[in-house]
Amino acid sequence: MGALRTFLLIGCTALAVVCRPDSVQAQPGEDNDLVIATGSITGVYHALASAICRLLVLEEEASAPPCEPVPTQGSVANIAHLRWGNADFAIVQADLQEEAYVGNEPFQGQPFTDLRHVATLHPEMLTILQRPGTDVVGALEGRSARPPRVFLGVGGSGTRALARLAADYGFESGSFDLVTNVSSALSVDALCAGRLDAIFYLIGHPNDLTNQATRQCGAELVAADGAISAEVVAEERHFQNATIPGGLYPAAPEDLATIGVRATLVAKDDTPDDLVSAVLKALHDHNDQLRRLHLAFVEMDPDDLAMACNTAPLHPAAQRFFDEHGLEMAPCA
Repeated sequence: MGALRTFLLIGCTALAVVCRPDSVQAQPGEDNDLVIATGSITGVYHALASAICRLLVLEEEASAPPCEPVPTQGSVANIAHLRWGNADFAIVQADLQEEAYVGNEPFQGQPFTDLRHVATLHPEMLTILQRPGTDVVGALEGRSARPPRVFLGVGGSGTRALARLAADYGFESGSFDLVTNVSSALSVDALCAGRLDAIFYLIGHPNDLTNQATRQCGAELVAADGAISAEVVAEERHFQNATIPGGLYPAAPEDLATIGVRATLVAKDDTPDDLVSAVLKALHDHNDQLRRLHLAFVEMDPDDLAMACNTAPLHPAAQRFFDEHGLEMAPCA
C-alpha cells in the first residue's frame, strides 16, 4: 500500500492537481512506507526529507518503516496530500500551517483541524533573482516601459502564496506579469534565456536553484525592499527579518537583507506516536550528521525543533518528546 500511496502522490503532483485517493483508505503509518511530502527535487525541502530518511536508518532500534521523500509542488500541495492520506508527514511554511489550520486562503473554508505540529525546521528566506541588466524593483514600482515578467513558483507551492503578500503590500496584479507556464526546475533556464525578468523564492540557503542561476548567466541577488519588509514583519507574525549570508554564490560577497519564515514538519492527529517519536529522535540525536548533509542545515540546532513557530497544536508525541528532552517551546525566530 505504501508504494501505491507514493505513486498517487507523485501522479497527482505531475498532473498539477491535488487529489483525494477515494479508492485508497490508507491511514498514515499503516502501510509499508513512511512518506514525507516535500517540494521540488532541486529544493531544500526534498533535501531535508532525504536527510530524515537517512538519519532514521542510523537508529539501531528504529521503529519507523522504510522512508520515502516524495517530490511535490510545495507547501500548499503538501497540506492537501497530508489531509487526504497520501503522506504521513509534510514540510510546510509556518505561515501556511496557520492558513491551513484555520481555513484561510489558499485553504478558504476548509480548516484542517486535524493538523498537528511536529517540529520547527530550517529558516527560509525571500530570495529575489533578477536577470542581468534588469532593475526588477524599479520595474515593480512602475519605472519601466513594461511590467516585469515574474515567476512566483508553481501552483501548490508556498512561494506562490507570495502573490497574496504582493497584493497586500502594494504590488497590484498589473504591476507585474505573473508567469505560470514554467516549472521550478526550469525557471532558471527561463530566466537566463530572457523569458523571465525575475524569480522570487522562499527557500533555504544555500540551494541549487540560486547557485545555478548565478553561475549559468550571472543572475543577480536583490535585497528585499526595506520599507515593505518592515511592514510585512510587523503585520505577518510568522515572518522575521533575515539575512542571506555573503559568499555563498558568485558575485554575491556581501550579506543581503531580506525577510524569512520557518519551515515546519507537520502530521495529522492520528499519526502514530512511534512514528513521530522516531522522526524527532532522528533529527535531535543525529543533529551533527544532519548538519553535514547539507549546508542549509548548518545552523540548525537541536533546540530549534521546539521553536514555537506553530499554529496547529503540537502532536502529543512531540510534546512528550520535548518534555523528556528538556526542550521548552521558545519564541519563533
